[in-house]
Amino acid sequence: MSTTDSEFYTLFPLGPDDARVTQYPGNVLPVLSHGDITVGVTQHLQRAFSRWGKSKGLSGVDLTVRILEQFDNPDVEAWVRGSREELEALPIDQFFTLFHTQFLPTHWERAYAHAAHQCHAPHQPFAKWVSNIKAANACLVGTPFHKDDATLLAHFREAMDESFQNHYATFVARENLDALTNLTDWLRHVKIIASTYKKMISSQNASWFNGMIQAGSTSAVTHNPLPLISRISAAVPTVPSHQHYNSTSSTSTPRPYSSSSLSATSTPRNYPPLMALYDQLPLHVPRLPFET
Repeated sequence: MSTTDSEFYTLFPLGPDDARVTQYPGNVLPVLSHGDITVGVTQHLQRAFSRWGKSKGLSGVDLTVRILEQFDNPDVEAWVRGSREELEALPIDQFFTLFHTQFLPTHWERAYAHAAHQCHAPHQPFAKWVSNIKAANACLVGTPFHKDDATLLAHFREAMDESFQNHYATFVARENLDALTNLTDWLRHVKIIASTYKKMISSQNASWFNGMIQAGSTSAVTHNPLPLISRISAAVPTVPSHQHYNSTSSTSTPRPYSSSSLSATSTPRNYPPLMALYDQLPLHVPRLPFET
């Protein structure tokens, strides 16, 4: 499977109870630990043994014979002990087909293929979806659900949304993408196209957002030219300040020098708080020139 390590472990995450494949440095074969065996575990195991076999120039039956001692998982150990003669005669691909039959749930291929093909969500980037389907298809090698590259390529080209398809079309003639028959090569080009498409969309969104900000600023100046403080002042209702003072003073003890002849203000004025206090002073207190 031609994916990077980071892509592989993202596509096939392992749960806390799943078995683990330990890869030691040097020439030591990988080992399968105890734990649950899932589709993801089998993919990790196949990847590890395949890499080790390539480093040693081993494949087919020769590789199968070498890996049979590398299972610390008690369920797999018991299976190998009971079927060793049969297993030693199998090429590595057939060994893993039988391994799937023995340890994965019945009809896992159908369930896994269905789940994998449901991952094309509107919010999911096209290139990521293609990678997921490609990885899922690799899991189904040797089953009736596995598709060849030509079938998947035709499906992927039809599955593009209109916006991405228009962007993709600009690269087809230049890169001769329609002539590609290898899914891995085609996906590599699609990831590059998707990256440029993402940058283009981000640039368009930024331009639109900046335009809205500028339009909003112009609109604010055009339709309401008053300064900000004036607009705030106009929006806040005014309550006569002396009413606040009178409501308080009515419950307080009258001052000894207050005069009963002091008439109430006939026309309320909007004094600031200090001026309201000043207006309540007795008549004998000197006033400022503009009040006398």
